[in-house]
Amino acid sequence: MGSGLSATPLYGKKMIIETKYSLALTFIIFFNYILVLNAQSEIKGGQIFGTIDEYPTNQPVPYTNISLLNNEDSLVNGTVSDFEGNYKINKIPFGKYSLEITQLGYLDQKISDVEIRNGENLRIDISLKDYSYQYEETAKQEIANGDVEIWLGGLINNPSKIPDSLANSIHKKYGFRLVLIGCDPTGEDKHNAIIKEYLDKRNGENWEEKMNAELEVLENFYRCN
Repeated sequence: MGSGLSATPLYGKKMIIETKYSLALTFIIFFNYILVLNAQSEIKGGQIFGTIDEYPTNQPVPYTNISLLNNEDSLVNGTVSDFEGNYKINKIPFGKYSLEITQLGYLDQKISDVEIRNGENLRIDISLKDYSYQYEETAKQEIANGDVEIWLGGLINNPSKIPDSLANSIHKKYGFRLVLIGCDPTGEDKHNAIIKEYLDKRNGENWEEKMNAELEVLENFYRCN
């Protein structure tokens, strides 16, 4: 006769143990998989990409140097833009950086506080200003400060300076000083174009004709090769 107690078959206990073991193994595999993904992400790092163009034409600027610098301004990585102005820097460890952009004929540019996170693709488009742009900015600053100059490009034949009497007369009548600068026609033209717009408003029409006779004396002071 039976005792009335039920017993779990041995094969049933074995199935329970195997199921628990399978669940534990699955968890371990999944956990290790996550660790591997994180490790791969860390190895892969981030990416900075974008285009280099010219302000204000938006034309691409090829073969531009892009340097990635750390907080100590030491070079970490770098690249050169392609013919269409595109650039890309890969495998950047997470952290904060700055970008330094240089190209012949353009003003250097530096972009600070560039932060990279693991696996992040960060787009930074950059517009470069022609080197002559600085002359326009100088002219605008002169107008803002009330200290306006007209630049005369040339090599001085006579080492003596422009006569003070002539310089003071022009400054008083027409609101600017004459400055001899050497032969830099691009800088002279860019700067003076902004200044002359301002002087046209200040002095009215035909002010240059009235001044020409006073400027003729300068012909013996400078020449451009």
